[in-house]
Amino acid sequence: MGFESLHKYPLVRILIPLLGGILFADQFLESRLNNQTVWIIACLALFISLLSAHRFIHKFRLRWIFGLNLFFLVFFIGVCRIFTQSDLSSVVYDKPGFYKGVVDSYPKVKLKSVEYLVKLESPSHSQVLLRVAKDSLNRVYHNGDVLAFYGKVHQQERSVDPDAFDYGLYLKRKGIIGTLTLASTEIKYLGESSQNSIQNFLFRQKTKLLDYYKSFDIGPDVLAILSALTLGIKDDLSVELKDAFSIAGVSHVLALSGLHIGLLFFLTNGFFLLLFRKYRYGKLLALCLTLVFLWLFVIFVGASPSVVRSVLLFSLMGVSLSTQRRGNSINSLAFVAIIMLLYNPNWLFDVGFQLSFSAVLSILLFSRPTLELYHPKSKIGIYLWSSLVISLVAQLGTSPLIIYYFGSFPTYFLLANLIVIPLITILLYILVVSVLTYACTSLSSVLLLIAIHLTEWLNGVVRMFSTLPLSSIKGLYINTFDLALLYAILFFVYKLIFSSRVKWLYCILSFSFLFISCRLVLNELNKPHVSMQLYCNGNKPFVECVEEDGLLWVVQPDSTLKSSNIVLTAQRRWSRLQYQDPLFVKDSCVNDALFWNNSILYYKGKSIYWYMYPSQKRIETLSKIKFELDYIYIDRRIGKERFKNVFNTFHANTVIMGRGASEKNKKGIKEYCDANNLNFISLDEKGYFKFL
Repeated sequence: MGFESLHKYPLVRILIPLLGGILFADQFLESRLNNQTVWIIACLALFISLLSAHRFIHKFRLRWIFGLNLFFLVFFIGVCRIFTQSDLSSVVYDKPGFYKGVVDSYPKVKLKSVEYLVKLESPSHSQVLLRVAKDSLNRVYHNGDVLAFYGKVHQQERSVDPDAFDYGLYLKRKGIIGTLTLASTEIKYLGESSQNSIQNFLFRQKTKLLDYYKSFDIGPDVLAILSALTLGIKDDLSVELKDAFSIAGVSHVLALSGLHIGLLFFLTNGFFLLLFRKYRYGKLLALCLTLVFLWLFVIFVGASPSVVRSVLLFSLMGVSLSTQRRGNSINSLAFVAIIMLLYNPNWLFDVGFQLSFSAVLSILLFSRPTLELYHPKSKIGIYLWSSLVISLVAQLGTSPLIIYYFGSFPTYFLLANLIVIPLITILLYILVVSVLTYACTSLSSVLLLIAIHLTEWLNGVVRMFSTLPLSSIKGLYINTFDLALLYAILFFVYKLIFSSRVKWLYCILSFSFLFISCRLVLNELNKPHVSMQLYCNGNKPFVECVEEDGLLWVVQPDSTLKSSNIVLTAQRRWSRLQYQDPLFVKDSCVNDALFWNNSILYYKGKSIYWYMYPSQKRIETLSKIKFELDYIYIDRRIGKERFKNVFNTFHANTVIMGRGASEKNKKGIKEYCDANNLNFISLDEKGYFKFL
């Protein structure tokens, strides 16, 4: 597939402007361009223009007018879908309000609360994360339960660090407008929703099946794998287990996708064919029932992008087989993408969506020519060779995205997939039969016990690969431009394989040279240097102190901030700036370069006092000596009166206000700073501060 042959793929030509419209609208989501009425009127005008072009322009040389109208119409449709999906104008964040909604998730048990995703009645398409504090009166709510509550929705702050994961943007793209934390007594249960009764029924069965798994008293890691493979619940996977699957290069088996849906399709279709083999339209009836079963399964597991993509593709394949028409794989994949993005355009920014489609596209493009390179004679050889090729080309298509998002690359993915995929296939067969025979308790129990032992073996194999020397290349970094260059090189490789023209080789060499040159220049520009900067993980601060050789200390003034959360926030930036593995400092630390003790930080001539809430030691009330420092950091919960007390002990020219402070606290401390000729900096505006 090249630029000159796009006419063979009309749905790809429609998909391209749709992607462009979604990306364009996402960049201007919070600007004045977010005016739904204007864009809808533009779409209607273009549609009328398109009909006019089709009706009155008959000259072949003027066909570009129709194409141009269609291009901009699809582009504007993509813009409208983003703006309409993100219409949260009726939400009020500055004061509490009454809300009514329906629970739309399985309860997630946290350390101090139980978390629910609640779909609100108004505004439409919006959801909130409701955190219910644990107490003796806690009631567990289920999918479809209608709740009423009163509280203030807290909007998640957007990340100002371009290298960090933007949790606020992530929630917005999920349609989650904010979070509420309430006591159980502040929530009123109103009964079960009469809408989506099928979904509610399936969710109750899902809960029963999860409780059935728990009744076997199995380990948390085994339970997490079983839940991920059959129920689509991946929240219970531990960080250690996720890392092990990722390092081994087999994390794709945990996502319900083509492997799982293909198994379900052929099992259920085969069962229905056997059941209706004597009927005249038995094949058609079997296909219809199979598709109904698959779409019920989509609702059952929560309709993740990878599952929806797989079921749509298998639905198209089933229709193609029933009509005895040969479909076009690239067009089918483009059609699935168009349908999914029209339904939910924010799926485009979902990492699972991107990895799923890039893997399938890579398999469609590269698997056939790679399989032709070698022809095994035995059935075992054919299976091993085909498994090796599929794993290789799928990894080839997803590797740029994996490096872009996760900064690592698994080195043993081929060997791991050769062992894990057959094992996971057998495990899936056993689990599917076990679930289908759930009513027959004895048979289901025996099969589930076998599945538990296989899962334990699977986890052991994955952990073995993850602990091998050089099991993963870490610390990799590429930016968006590098990502585009890598996929352009893959495209030119594909063209070279099928056309064998020397111009494609020149393109590969040219783009490879451009990629290497950009990396060398950026590595030179981003060499480590002495610095000290303040960042925030949510509303919690941490400081990065860097030496010339890239040695990194991470000071955590807030003891409640987890080091793992800092890594998730900052790992991409650390890779770009070529820092060494961080040394986390929570308690006291005194050496030739860094001093951290009693909430005072000193590094390279800069000194800061951290006044956190609640203050661990009220030094300002114990000392009569006035300390002269460069900066004072004030926790967002500290008000003007408490700040006056600390300022009697610690004096500085610059006051830094923590992120997320109330307007009252911010205004009071700013007034005090202005009255005493002090510099006042609020992290709400910038999000970070550079000391050095």
